[in-house]
Amino acid sequence: MDQEMMQKNISVKTLESSQKNMISFSTVMVIVNLLFLCLGVLIWDYVAAHPEISEALAGKTMSSDELFPTIALGKLGTVCGLFFIIGLISAAYPSADGALTALTASFCIDFLGFKDPAKGWSEDRQVRMRKIVHVGFAVLLFLVLLLLKAINDAAIIDLILFLASITYGPLLGLFAFGILMKKRTVSGWLVVVICVLAPVVCYLLSYFTKQNKEGYQFGNELLIVNGALVFLGLLAISKRISSHEQ
Repeated sequence: MDQEMMQKNISVKTLESSQKNMISFSTVMVIVNLLFLCLGVLIWDYVAAHPEISEALAGKTMSSDELFPTIALGKLGTVCGLFFIIGLISAAYPSADGALTALTASFCIDFLGFKDPAKGWSEDRQVRMRKIVHVGFAVLLFLVLLLLKAINDAAIIDLILFLASITYGPLLGLFAFGILMKKRTVSGWLVVVICVLAPVVCYLLSYFTKQNKEGYQFGNELLIVNGALVFLGLLAISKRISSHEQ
């Protein structure tokens, strides 16, 4: 669960209402994802009926990322293209806004020390610096997107899922350990080592298995492997909490 999903739950007044929110939100997300899957099937059926699009995809003159906008803007008329642009903006802006807000808040509080009285940050100075940091992260995000576009030859969703499986693994392992191992505790620099080594091992697994085209190749299940490695590593270095510590 990311920050935006957590904000939806912790902003609710009561625990019961928050639980209802999680269940209803999860149900809606299942329905929405089912609709997207159906839309994907319809798009590929449309591609099958139009050989010129199929040939462009096969010849790599068009990437799968360009498939939806190509059909919406070039094949389905002005009205459909207008709805596509509106939908794209309405989907992209909230996601980018949430990420930029989280980055700005984290950098200002954790790195610049806005909440630290010893730093002496006045209210006006905080506002001015917050705006500078926000713009800076917006520019950085834009440059990262350009870089990913330049170096990535696959669909962007494949790259995002791969990066998520590498980076979210330690979070998953730490979360699972904290929830399941209530009578054990971990501390020290070995925790950091484990959380760094597990993604490295997963990246190597992905790299070397892809060299063997006929053998098994790791995909999105790397997230499970990553989390499991972190969990087992934490379990190996953990110690039981004594009765007086409980």
